[in-house]
Amino acid sequence: MKINTRPFFAAAALSLATLASAAPVRAQSVVSSVNASASPADEFWTAASIGWFYTPSTSFTLRGVNTQFFAAGGTDRNVTIELLTAPRFDGGTLLTSGTFNTSAARGGFGGATFVSTFDLIANTPYFVGFRNTAPPGAGDFSLVPESELLRANYTGDAGATIFSALRFDFEDDGQYEFEMTDGTPTQPMLQFIGVNAATTVPEPGTVVLFGMGLVLVVFARRRRLR
Repeated sequence: MKINTRPFFAAAALSLATLASAAPVRAQSVVSSVNASASPADEFWTAASIGWFYTPSTSFTLRGVNTQFFAAGGTDRNVTIELLTAPRFDGGTLLTSGTFNTSAARGGFGGATFVSTFDLIANTPYFVGFRNTAPPGAGDFSLVPESELLRANYTGDAGATIFSALRFDFEDDGQYEFEMTDGTPTQPMLQFIGVNAATTVPEPGTVVLFGMGLVLVVFARRRRLR
């Protein structure tokens, strides 16, 4: 008996083509972290712009940054996290940014999802800055009471990872003009949210089409064998 295999191959080709066109679904997670298991220091910020240099050990797509503030006291604020090539005072340029309310980062990590993703390159330094971390005049302790200040998102725990420096500014202009090279503020608590690699996972519609292709294969084969 001669079997017409054309429907079989056509259906199989449809199924394979459908799988090949499946859109990659990227699993978002904490790709890198700094002092994530530490406890925030019982201190507060008087600088309105703060930030640290960060150099990733692997390349990945950055989608946001989380941090954790000391849980008790102080006043929460809407803070902008920004990724720059360097502090603006040193000629750095903005790469992406996002805003969140610090109440989401009390007693646990929380933070900002960036308005656009950015592909970080391994062993390349970037600057992670926080804006609006203190009200105007907070640098003068007599003008702003501690109860109105944002609590610390760095740690004083022994053995914590120490960054080379804290860059800061008392103005909310994102210049990060001044530098501190020691002390607990050089030990930030950070999580970098992103994607390491793409994993191709068929979408629901793709699975349906693939199933239809297999049904056509079986139907065509049985029909020709009768």
